[in-house]
Amino acid sequence: MDHPHQFQTARRIALFAVIVAAISAVAVFTGLRPFDTAAYSADEPVPAGSDVTGQSSLWGEVERLISEQKFQAAVDQVTKIREAAHTAGNDQEWARALIEEVKLRTALHGYETSVRFLREQQWPDDPIARAALDLYYANALVTYIQAYSWEIRQRERVVGDEEVDLKAWTVDQISVEAHRAYLRIWSAREQWGDESIGVLARYIDQNDYPARIRGTLRDAVSYLWMQLLADQALWRPEQTNELFRLDVGALIVGDQTISATVDLTDSRVHPVTKIGAILDDLEMWHLGERRAEAALEARLERLRQLHVVFHRQRDDQDAIRDNLESTLGRFDRSYDWWSMGQAQLAEFLRQASDPDALIRAREAALAGSERHPGSIGGQRCWHLVLQIESPAFTVDAMATDGPDRRSFKIN
Repeated sequence: MDHPHQFQTARRIALFAVIVAAISAVAVFTGLRPFDTAAYSADEPVPAGSDVTGQSSLWGEVERLISEQKFQAAVDQVTKIREAAHTAGNDQEWARALIEEVKLRTALHGYETSVRFLREQQWPDDPIARAALDLYYANALVTYIQAYSWEIRQRERVVGDEEVDLKAWTVDQISVEAHRAYLRIWSAREQWGDESIGVLARYIDQNDYPARIRGTLRDAVSYLWMQLLADQALWRPEQTNELFRLDVGALIVGDQTISATVDLTDSRVHPVTKIGAILDDLEMWHLGERRAEAALEARLERLRQLHVVFHRQRDDQDAIRDNLESTLGRFDRSYDWWSMGQAQLAEFLRQASDPDALIRAREAALAGSERHPGSIGGQRCWHLVLQIESPAFTVDAMATDGPDRRSFKIN
């Protein structure tokens, strides 16, 4: 998981702890960027209020107020920037001001007030700006659940014609709203799917995946939403108890035609089924664009998630592992990411209960390491080889001993 940029002073780190907690990404893929006055690059259009170097004197004033702990004054200043950008039709500046205002309001008033503020405000029409806002909105809702989980789980659902205040929302209601935000972004994927993460560099920190693997905005949204769906703490009891009803074989293989018919808006559809549909879409899209390694990564992520969900059934674990072996057998080994697949296969084999599990895991990892020794996957494979080969011993002692009984066990 990516870590937000560090603030310049220890005092600012302390002041912004709650802000960073409120906007930290919930996914491995990206992290949401905290306030940054150097947000504009030289090749970007210069927003209203900025000088010729791309630095904004107005945002500089906001930064100064924050450093002096004058949060309310900073909010007032950001509000002026937002209103001016709205009037001028500057969607990017408008979105940025909304996001920064939400973060400041979170520090002043807490999660509920800031989330409610973002819901009530008018948003710009630009699809990229709306995508950034929806990402923040969804993440703020999930972080709200995490921060106040105990209190929220005591609530009873309120049913009526009037709109229910966020303070009365249940975990299920908040989770559904977060999924709606991701659905809005994902539904517009054909408009901006091949855009790089760079278009949201002002708001998002990309992790260290190679750009060819998870470098598009479509990747970011798909993996972030998938990880929210995979959070079993947000599943309803029946979703946890009825895993046995799912067709594991079909989920492992995947089928874009069937996945296209899955209603992602229906809360009755199991989260694992939705994960399969989202990753089917992503894998087939990358294959259509001739990005074989990115498509393989979508397949690897599918199998990782299924391996976690169906960890109790040996037959399911074997089927997942067999599918990965078959996929890697067909994949062009000249690509570096084949070694990453071998590393994942070695991890699966290592966790198996078969007598020769470690032997097979070492062979898989060694093959990946030797094929692409300098790649990320190759290095990971070599690390696994060293872990498997490293000597170790354990000593166990009896809690209560008896005469003429063995008291210690050494492996």
